[in-house]
Parts: sequence; structure tokens; C-alpha cells
Amino acid sequence: MNVPEQNMSEIKLEKLRQKALDAYEKRFLASKIIFFIMIVFCIFKERHLISYIYNYGFENDMLFTIAVKVFVNLIISVMVSMLGFVFYYIFVQKKKYDEFCINYKNKYVLQKIEKINGLSDIKYSSTEGFTYDEIRNLRLLPLQTATLFEKSDKLTGYCDNVKFKASHVISSEQKSENTIIEVFSGLVIEFSSFDEHKISEKPIQIFPKKRLESMKNYALTFRIETESAEFNNSLCVFAEDEHNAFYILTPKRIERILDFYNTVNDDIYICFSGKYMYVAFNQRRNMFEPYVDIPIDEQTHNVIENIGRIKKAKDILLDT
Repeated sequence: MNVPEQNMSEIKLEKLRQKALDAYEKRFLASKIIFFIMIVFCIFKERHLISYIYNYGFENDMLFTIAVKVFVNLIISVMVSMLGFVFYYIFVQKKKYDEFCINYKNKYVLQKIEKINGLSDIKYSSTEGFTYDEIRNLRLLPLQTATLFEKSDKLTGYCDNVKFKASHVISSEQKSENTIIEVFSGLVIEFSSFDEHKISEKPIQIFPKKRLESMKNYALTFRIETESAEFNNSLCVFAEDEHNAFYILTPKRIERILDFYNTVNDDIYICFSGKYMYVAFNQRRNMFEPYVDIPIDEQTHNVIENIGRIKKAKDILLDT
């Protein structure tokens, strides 16, 4: 895979996308060509049998032999075609997509993010992110085992002078021996200081009421009812200390959390612990993963939308 250039124009990146798209659209063509070649080869290989049938017709004692040969040749043709598809995917399609993807992540998304007002000192790593132990210890998300946990695309920096760390996380659950379902796929953000004056001495959890069942093994000791009926109808609060929960969850902060929940319009998970605030929300697609079938200049909105959600989550910190 080629290393991304230091200065790559959007035009050149668009050409890489077109190559990746072309390889994707032709992914079945190689298999069809190989299948056709194999059929021709099989016909040539069995030309004596075809000649015999042409001269003497189908004889009863030959029908079984013919049927077996036809079946075997078809199976071989299909298997070789499938093998060709695998080789094409590994050495052509995936290679071109990976080249496009690594340049997109490092030379497009990052540049777009760095230009957004309020963000500074931005750093990015495609392979790093929140670890399984970090998320488990926070009890932020429903997790089972580390083997069903994935992390990628760590973004760090400052959002309106508040230090943050964000990464994409996928948590899955094994329902049966052959069935694994995705429980959460989205962005997890850590804000290093959620209030200049307050520290959450003991952890506080907030998540949607509809996720009570999946979070039952991760919920903290006490369930808290806030003074907002609208909030209580949508979200649950669990804490290790009731007094600490009311100290941190002021009416204004509750209002901002509810506003964030309504804006994201999806599952959110929030944890206050020490001087940190953690926010997670589902994403239909990782903002660092590009589309091959959408022009580069049309993919900006996905990046801007997700950064907007990070800034909206940061606003929860405000208590005025």
C-alpha cells in the first residue's frame, strides 16, 4: 500500500476514489470471465465425448457418465471462478480501496477537521482508540468480551479549549454459537474537564430507558429520578452516590443532556467520573470511513455533522 503523500489535492484523491469504484464495479467481471474460460476449456477437454454424442447420439449406458462429467466440470468451473473472485478482491479491489481510504483519512478528513472553528491541536491515528478495559471500567457501554470489541480512528485535540479524545468503537454480543449481533457502533468521546469547579467524586451513568435490559449488568447502585419528567421519560440515571448525582446534574445540565439526546436522535451513553465526562452515541457510519460511490466533495457533510455532534456533546459541560 502506498504511503499517503504530504500534499494531496482533492482532484488526485477523487481519481483514487474512481479507481476504487471501478475495481468494485468490476468485482464480478473477473469471475464471469474465468467461468466462461473454464467452460470453453471443459468443452475442449471433453471434445471426444461431444464428438461421440454427435455421431452416435445418447446411449443409455452413456447417460450416467455424461451426467457425471458435466456435473464435475461445472463444479470445477464454479470453484475456480470463486477462487478468481477472492484473488481479485485481495490483490485488486481491496488494494485500491485501501490506498484510497488511507489517503482519505489522512489527507481529507483531517484537513477538513483542522479547518473547523473551535478545534485546535488535532491529531489522528487510524489504529488507536479506547481500549476494552477503559470502556469496561467506566461501565459506559454493554460489553461482553474483548474479542467482540473493536476500536479505531482516534482523534485528539481541543474543542473550544476543552481537551478531548474520541474514537470509533464497536461492541458486539454473541447470541448463539453462530450468531453475533452488534450492540453498539459509534463514537466515544472523553472530555478532560467537565467543570471548572465540580468534580464527580463517584461515577454517574446516563443512558436511554430502552437500553435498560442490555445495561442491567452494568448499571451502578442507585437509580435516580430527576426533576424533569421529559428527561425521566427518555433517559435513566444511575449513580454510586445520590447526593453527588444531584450535585453534578443541575437543571441546566439536565436540559443540555436532553437537548443533545434529541439532536442526536439515537442511543446516547454518558458517564461523569472524576473530572472527566464520557459521551458515546451511535453512528450509522464511522466518519473516517469513505464511500467509494459518492464524489469526494459531497462527503464533507458527514465529517461536519459528526464534528458538530462532538461540539454539541461538549456543550453539556456548560452549566450556565
